[in-house]
Amino acid sequence: MKNLPLRELFPAVGEFLLRPGEEGCVAEREQDLLRRAGQGDEGAFKVLAERHREGILNLAYQMVGDPEEAEDIAQEVLLRMLRHWRKFRGDNLRPWLFRMTVNLCMTALKRRKRREAPLDEVEGLEAKGADPTAMIAVREALSRLSPKLRAVLVLRELHGLDYAEIAQVLKVPVGTVRSRLSRAREEFRRIWLEMEEGRG
Repeated sequence: MKNLPLRELFPAVGEFLLRPGEEGCVAEREQDLLRRAGQGDEGAFKVLAERHREGILNLAYQMVGDPEEAEDIAQEVLLRMLRHWRKFRGDNLRPWLFRMTVNLCMTALKRRKRREAPLDEVEGLEAKGADPTAMIAVREALSRLSPKLRAVLVLRELHGLDYAEIAQVLKVPVGTVRSRLSRAREEFRRIWLEMEEGRG
């Protein structure tokens, strides 16, 4: 697995990535929902929360590697979205929500020691077409990265954010994103090759 096709190993994420040409239409609908939610429309707010919930949950899970902890983090992000709605300034909700998600994940990772992903975490992935052994290996390799490198790699490779969006999420300059991503890819590749040698 020399090319390290991370997206193929996480098919659930691929379902939420937009196909070329969809961005404008979805962005237009999101703008309308943001406007309505800002005017107090609870229905629009619920639609926005539901629309972004899976992406938040996937990001949290890829960062912390524990489905229950990821669910707790996703719930906390949505609660904070509701509580701090008036603080949101902008026209793209995803970077704001992902910033909250990454911050909560970083806090969770600082609080606990690194632990290996148990086999039952990949339950049900076979039905989605993912190789459970490969999923475990990818999670193990990701867990060996520092939280900062893991965050930038997951945001870019699994969620498809561009450099500017990642910079907005992590509150760092674009140059820092580029250098961290380069280091993250090198480190992930090194870890992956070590793991392959260990399995061989």
